[in-house]
Amino acid sequence: MRRKREAICGRVVALGFFAVAACVAARLRWQLAGPFVVGVRRRREKPSARRHNPQSSVILFVVDDQGWNDFGHESTDLSWATPTLTRLADQGVRFSRYYALHLCTPSRAALLTGKHPITLGCQHSMITRNEPWGLEAAGVELLPETLARLGYATAIAGKWHLGHCRESLWPTRRGFDAFLGFFSGFHDQYTHIAESTICGELCFADLRDGDSPRVDDRYSLDLFADFAVDFVRDTKGPFFLYFSSPTVHEPLQTPSTVPDWAADLLARIPSSRRRVFAEMTLATDAAAAKIVAAADLDNVVFCYASDNGGAALLPNVGNNWPLRGAKGYYFEGGVRAHAFVRPPGGAAADAPRVYEGLFSVVDWVPTLLSALGRTEPRTRGGEVDGVDHWPSVFGDAPPARSELLINVDALDPAYDDLAHASAQIATLESDLRWIPTGALVLNSSLKLLRNCRPMPAWPVPETDDEDDALYFNWTILPHKDFVFNLTQDPTESRDLAPTRPDLHRALLRRFNHLALTYSREPTYCARSDDDAAAAAFAENSDFVGAWLPDDDDDAAAFPPSDDDDLFFFVS
Repeated sequence: MRRKREAICGRVVALGFFAVAACVAARLRWQLAGPFVVGVRRRREKPSARRHNPQSSVILFVVDDQGWNDFGHESTDLSWATPTLTRLADQGVRFSRYYALHLCTPSRAALLTGKHPITLGCQHSMITRNEPWGLEAAGVELLPETLARLGYATAIAGKWHLGHCRESLWPTRRGFDAFLGFFSGFHDQYTHIAESTICGELCFADLRDGDSPRVDDRYSLDLFADFAVDFVRDTKGPFFLYFSSPTVHEPLQTPSTVPDWAADLLARIPSSRRRVFAEMTLATDAAAAKIVAAADLDNVVFCYASDNGGAALLPNVGNNWPLRGAKGYYFEGGVRAHAFVRPPGGAAADAPRVYEGLFSVVDWVPTLLSALGRTEPRTRGGEVDGVDHWPSVFGDAPPARSELLINVDALDPAYDDLAHASAQIATLESDLRWIPTGALVLNSSLKLLRNCRPMPAWPVPETDDEDDALYFNWTILPHKDFVFNLTQDPTESRDLAPTRPDLHRALLRRFNHLALTYSREPTYCARSDDDAAAAAFAENSDFVGAWLPDDDDDAAAFPPSDDDDLFFFVS
């Protein structure tokens, strides 16, 4: 969860930082520029565009809050911490321009539906343990429901975070045959207390085995990995495993075991918080190793992605360097994430490959269905917003996307005070916070950030000092629009909006058109049902669970403005 931290430095220091950051980022641009040139990446030829056995199984491994600098070859300090996952990526195809959403719930809603969160009402924020809302999505079929209909056994291990106030929102009601995990955004890895670092006096356990509470004091990641291994080994036919890792999200907690070979490498990390983060990264990789050892990888499509960018703000210590921004925001550091796919048997070429086309989190559903030989362009829930990349990734088809809507959100999650206030709509003249925020990539390279707060690029922390983590008071800077050419400027150091008003206006028109096309009332509810939820949890042996009947629609939502021109600032 994002915290508001205020440092004391002034606007002059803040603005001065950007000048320095721009120079540093320019020196690092070579690290990122290659993957942005579509079709010119220095790699071997593409593997065969074979369609795999329709009975191939699928493992979708999603890591939580992993930053650009936290994984694989790109990491400046943790490249050694993911040997299994890096090897799997090298046996498949990496997505160098993979975009998730900025936060957990919107990203997971997009992942499992193939639809933009704004079409689901899930575009704004995260579901806490006692908020009465979730992925209602009436008539929308989730990926596990589609695969179950096609004869797959389905299971989820780990984090759900798509709603639990009603049992109809639970994963066992949305296509999963088996579930071992938790409902909320994070929990203590040992006690399994939901939102343990912020729960105050309303602390409840959050661990479920199917629909039943489970008492277990083992490290969560170990529990979920063992459950996943059993599911893979015991399933005789095709399966879909959604491994939704609780790591590397807060709280920072040393795993039950840390490999001896990593001791010297860990000792070299100067920040103790970053050291524990590295230990959790090692444990995440070990969980992946367990699962793939149990699976027949000659008959498994293995997919990997982070749900959003790294959480760089305390108490977290994820890192996106040299990308600007962090989880919760639309700069590259908040939404550009690591992802790869390894086809059954591995890709044919003898060197790691990179797919340079734009790939959105909404594209997993159609791409996976295509990988399994399912050509249906829709699920029973209707058309998806995602596109099929399989012929592009494993064939000669051109990149499937040149435009990518990252998000449109009429409520800026930075304004917690506004989100918890009344739902009365302010005019643009009196409150510019009601201009929607979001981001769009057009023509594969031009990026618009709408009504966003400027943010720095956080370097890898060298100490545990709070001032080191928050060396720059970005929170005092006003919201504004940004325009970047990602091909020339992947670190977003040169804002083109002031000097290219033509580009700014063209991008804004397209953004507004998409906002009006997809917009629906958000289901986000800032009101927490503290008393009702707490009473229900207490009756349920102090475990988080449902507290509303399935036919109850008591989920307060922010009503959008009736005036489209005012609300979306169409020009």
